[in-house]
Amino acid sequence: MISRLLAVLAFASPLFAAAQVMEMPSRALEGSIATPATFRAPAFVPVDLVALRAAQHQKSASAANETPGAPLRIGDVRALTKAAQVATWTRVPGGYVAKFRTSSESALGIRTQLVLGTGPGSFEVRVQGGDRGRIESMTLDPALGNEQWTPWTEGDAQVVELFSAVVEPSAGAVSVGAVLHFTDSPFVTKAAAGTCTVPTMCGTNDALLDAAILERKKSIAKLTFIENGGGFLCTGTLLNTERFPAPFVITANHCINNAAAAGTLSTFWFYESTACDLGVVNPSFVQVSGGSQITFANYNVDSTLLRMNGTPPVGAVYSAWNRAAVANGAAFVSLSHPKGDTARLALGTLSQQYRIDGRPIDMYGVRFTRGIIQGGSSGSGLFTLANGSLQLRGVLSGTTIRHAGGMSCTNLDEEALYGRFDMFEPEIDQYIRN
Repeated sequence: MISRLLAVLAFASPLFAAAQVMEMPSRALEGSIATPATFRAPAFVPVDLVALRAAQHQKSASAANETPGAPLRIGDVRALTKAAQVATWTRVPGGYVAKFRTSSESALGIRTQLVLGTGPGSFEVRVQGGDRGRIESMTLDPALGNEQWTPWTEGDAQVVELFSAVVEPSAGAVSVGAVLHFTDSPFVTKAAAGTCTVPTMCGTNDALLDAAILERKKSIAKLTFIENGGGFLCTGTLLNTERFPAPFVITANHCINNAAAAGTLSTFWFYESTACDLGVVNPSFVQVSGGSQITFANYNVDSTLLRMNGTPPVGAVYSAWNRAAVANGAAFVSLSHPKGDTARLALGTLSQQYRIDGRPIDMYGVRFTRGIIQGGSSGSGLFTLANGSLQLRGVLSGTTIRHAGGMSCTNLDEEALYGRFDMFEPEIDQYIRN
């Protein structure tokens, strides 16, 4: 669970002056719908470049998934003793292709670490899971580092296709250094979140609020990333700025707070159920890989601003925000991916402000009246309704822990704790303006 120890203090933080009221409206990313990716060389039979057996893998302790104040752990990195070189390249129209398979027995999903050596420049990367499902794509760009990770695919194997449009790459141009073995897969069509969570396809009996949620759920993304030998999951929100369409995403500092983790980011958009009673996962969800860069991070307010290296999908909405402080009693909406499941909403009110041990800035305490947040919701946005639109006001840090285990469907005597956007926005203002 994303619980936090508390020291409740009533005074305001002395480290920041009151923020000037400033707002930014929502804005949608428009354009034509992208054509689904296909392999450039579909007839090629991929060779098994990396095949890891289950006996070599030790599953992380289940407690690692529920460490207080930590992102949700869903996988383990399995590094190779020696990098496996991609040695065979075949001439195709327009360039050269290499195609191979990585596998990790019993994995519920795979990401592959590609290590760049001396090469001809960037590569197109396309991958497909062992289930022969959708094909995901990204660009392998040397300017973004010599170690990059493929998109996630389902199952215990991943077919990887590399394409170079320049010259025939050398045998050491690309190698495989590791595989991320997903020990848990919130991406599988199953209900991972608690039964008291509320799918974003459900109504609130308020037509104005329903319309605002319909817009804002297009601003949230499920974040997967890699750090310290593990794969993790959080939630983030795409922010509108004066630098639109620059893809700034805000999440929790305890999720991503360093360049290495940011560089492994892969995001999932429009990941929701098809009906209020869950139904199935929306088949039109979009994964965007290629990592991100840290623009600004602040431990004290538990917030990080990322800039994606890739482009959000067409139809994504850059969220409105308001950096004014919020008064007690204000109504809030939470939008997140608890347990990495499809998008969920929660409704609540600001009860009071709390001070977390070790952090000098007060946080918003929110008591939910419908729905809850869970592990995987970390970094998600807290929104208030204004002029028919939901505005970002905070970023999820954790929950109180009045009882063992913190918030759950059977323990609703807890409050969610959010880093205050009115404290964070003045610090990022210089980066998000023209």
